[in-house]
Amino acid sequence: MTRLALGLIGLLSPAFAVLVLAVALNLPWPIDPAARAALPYLLLPLIQVTADRAPERLPAPILLVGGILADVCAGTPLGYSALLYLGVLGATRAVRTLAGARGPASALSMPAAAVVAVVIATLVPLAFTLQPPDMAPILAGVGLGFTVEAIARLAIGAVRLLWRTAARGAA
Repeated sequence: MTRLALGLIGLLSPAFAVLVLAVALNLPWPIDPAARAALPYLLLPLIQVTADRAPERLPAPILLVGGILADVCAGTPLGYSALLYLGVLGATRAVRTLAGARGPASALSMPAAAVVAVVIATLVPLAFTLQPPDMAPILAGVGLGFTVEAIARLAIGAVRLLWRTAARGAA
């Protein structure tokens, strides 16, 4: 039973994180308006990383619900965030399919996904308002999100290396 519960938690944790962050990042926080505008875009790298590393853990209906919740919290038109999230999910899966999950081409998946996320984050507001969006929050949010994700990857790699070294030393 415990193994089943842990497996279920592991399967649902990325989806739960997306739903919680979709709401939390779109709440009216009392911070600088420029920083506030960049918050919703911090979720795009999480979607990209999860879709790249474990695509089965982030189904499209979860992003649809998360996007609608984000739109309700932010007061944006319904479907705006959902289209943004689903666009990044679809583009990431396409890049993963084209580049492959392993090999030299997979090293380009993160920069390609960042470019695709910025393009999609630019096209979605353009489709809704027929005016080009302010690029500063988009670039700040996506850039900061991918920077945090890269630092987290480095930290996790360092911890794994230390763990393996300690395990070899103990043996």
